[in-house]
Amino acid sequence: FVGETHIDVADAFNMTDNGTDGMTKMQLALDTAPIGAHLHIPPNFNVAGGTSLVMSRAMQIVTHGALSRIRLDTTNPALDALQVAITDAGGFGDVRGLTILSGGGSVSTNGTGGNNAININPTNVLASQKPLFGFVIENITASGRNGGIRVGGANVAGDTNFNVIRDCPFIGATDAGGYDINLDGCADGHLIEGNILSGQGWSIRLNLVAGAFSTQIIRNVIKGQTGGIVSANADHVDLTANQFELLGNRTGGSYNHILMQGLARKQLYWNVRGNNFGGSVAALGVTTTLSIVEAEQCMFEDNTFGLTVGGVDIALGSGASNNVFRSNKRRGAGGSGLAAPTDLGRRLAVTIDAAALGNEGIWYP
Repeated sequence: FVGETHIDVADAFNMTDNGTDGMTKMQLALDTAPIGAHLHIPPNFNVAGGTSLVMSRAMQIVTHGALSRIRLDTTNPALDALQVAITDAGGFGDVRGLTILSGGGSVSTNGTGGNNAININPTNVLASQKPLFGFVIENITASGRNGGIRVGGANVAGDTNFNVIRDCPFIGATDAGGYDINLDGCADGHLIEGNILSGQGWSIRLNLVAGAFSTQIIRNVIKGQTGGIVSANADHVDLTANQFELLGNRTGGSYNHILMQGLARKQLYWNVRGNNFGGSVAALGVTTTLSIVEAEQCMFEDNTFGLTVGGVDIALGSGASNNVFRSNKRRGAGGSGLAAPTDLGRRLAVTIDAAALGNEGIWYP
């Protein structure tokens, strides 16, 4: 969708900065502007209110700088600041190439309530809902109690594919049980690139439909306080050149940079390459970089590990089989500082379940 109509929502809908009816008037803009329109929120302008916005018609929201904001003020834990559930695509069966949000502004939930800042396909299976292919969210701050950005599937097949979340300066959940980015029931080809993910919960959750492939997570800063990436179900994941930092669980206990659960079945064909896994201080609890519970035929190559003494670099569970580990290394003995590059200092700290079979090349060669 490349719209020709540009609308300043403050002028066109008689909004006032930080007015209590801002969300109501913004909803009117979403409901009445021409399909494909660019809805511009001016610089230094707050669209605020206590009701969720619902984008049911395909159009683009353009912010103008960091002080151009959409803010949901609520005590209701079920409300999202912005829901994208498109049922009117101008006569088309799906929506392609839609830049949902851009411009450097922010979308947030504020107060004791709120769910996600942005929730795409909130009711995963809905007969009238149009699949989204190639949507873009870029250069946006997204902060919600339960999540920054959640992406569901438009139908039972998970049809919401080949979408991009990139160059966002902050995406975060404000609750320890939340997810900065939650791919939850969508399908193939998502690109998460160049974002800073530093909320109170997990940075990224992967829960894709069975058989979904080619999820790319590239060049992000990943430092969620509960954990880095938790994967319930995902195959063919390319995880490359990310910087993981361990900020530590707020209540102590264990922490994982990557937790590969594989709840429905084993996860297959991951390529984890060239990532830097940052360290911690001992007071933040037991730490594990790669906790591989159910995974098969995955490649872990050229990664750098830097956990503290007492942490585990790789933990292989009973369902970890036929994975390959090659040319991974520590940043010194015990992960604390840059020790002399001796063989002992560069060996990884590994725990292996007795039932884990066929994994190769775990030690630094």
